[in-house]
Amino acid sequence: MTTDAHKDAKDKLQAAIDKNQESSSKKKFMGTGDDSLPKLKDPAMEPFVLQEIKHGKKHESGRREKIQTIAWGPNEEDDRLGVIDQLGTVFVWDTVKSVRLMGCDSKFAQAIAISPSEEKPTILVGGMKNATELYYKDGASAQLKPDKKKVWIQHDGYISSLHFLAGGAEYISSGGDAEIRVFDISKAATDPAKQVFRGHSKDCQSIKFPRDLKEKNIFITCSSDKTVKMWDMRMNVAAQTFTTDSELNACSIFPDGNLIACGGEKDKTYVFDVRSNAQVGKYARNNMKTASCEFSKSGRSLFVGHDDGAIIVWDIFGSGDNKQYAVKVPAHTTKIPGGDKVDDTKSRVQALAVGPKGYLASGGFNGEVKIWGLKSARD
Repeated sequence: MTTDAHKDAKDKLQAAIDKNQESSSKKKFMGTGDDSLPKLKDPAMEPFVLQEIKHGKKHESGRREKIQTIAWGPNEEDDRLGVIDQLGTVFVWDTVKSVRLMGCDSKFAQAIAISPSEEKPTILVGGMKNATELYYKDGASAQLKPDKKKVWIQHDGYISSLHFLAGGAEYISSGGDAEIRVFDISKAATDPAKQVFRGHSKDCQSIKFPRDLKEKNIFITCSSDKTVKMWDMRMNVAAQTFTTDSELNACSIFPDGNLIACGGEKDKTYVFDVRSNAQVGKYARNNMKTASCEFSKSGRSLFVGHDDGAIIVWDIFGSGDNKQYAVKVPAHTTKIPGGDKVDDTKSRVQALAVGPKGYLASGGFNGEVKIWGLKSARD
């Protein structure tokens, strides 16, 4: 190759690199750019309630207590769903048999994790008491019996999120002290954390792991300090930090770990591309805070829960500044008696969770827990 030809090839390569960098830095995220993918407005994509879970104690008015959080079991094909309401009613539900597997009461609870072990059912519960509680199945009893030796306080603040690690031998927690900690289950009551992650300046609200990555080395957290951080278990510092203009209370990570969604007190849900370290999407519903968010099993859809009881489905393969959602589902909407006005205090979609089989579960301030699928799932 001549010197001129070599220079020309080098210039073309550099131009291609610059163009790629420029396009990845823009807010518009086009994904694969494959227009043959099914559109979300296709009737087959309309959600259908596969199951509604009854739970907890009723008020004199007949309504059930607001849902605080929900969490699926961590195994492949796991059908277990953990639920906590604001009275502290905690239970694990078998979504196939439609039966309660175990249950207990834990006042001020707001975080739950289900152990991978189905032979020896165990759950972790945390909340406003700053304590983490270990509950286990006691023989044939329908109730979980707390082992008082396994109740401990290792955070200087409320517990906001819990996940089992290492096949159930360890767990990770986040709290109002802005810290994330990893513990050995067998030593958590007496020993300090095996790892401590620091970097948030205010309450750490949620921990999420990429569903498709079996090795749980990567996770994200969101905070009321307006940031989402990506962490690597092999390091004790944040690998990446993404900044928004909103206090955050919900986050989700793409199944392969390459996209992050988050939202909170402002009427925006933000999407960041980990590879380009840039914001690539910002979805808006006027005057509607983001109460919860979750990517679908494939990652094609982004589910967002709002205070009016609606779950909004965004097509992330559309424009990054998309203001036209694909589907709106009045999942937990409650009207004020005698009119059409929505009662926000009884409608908020507080929790969303996508299970190992791809089903979306939602929990609302109307006291309902629902599991969603496609209308075609009835056939």
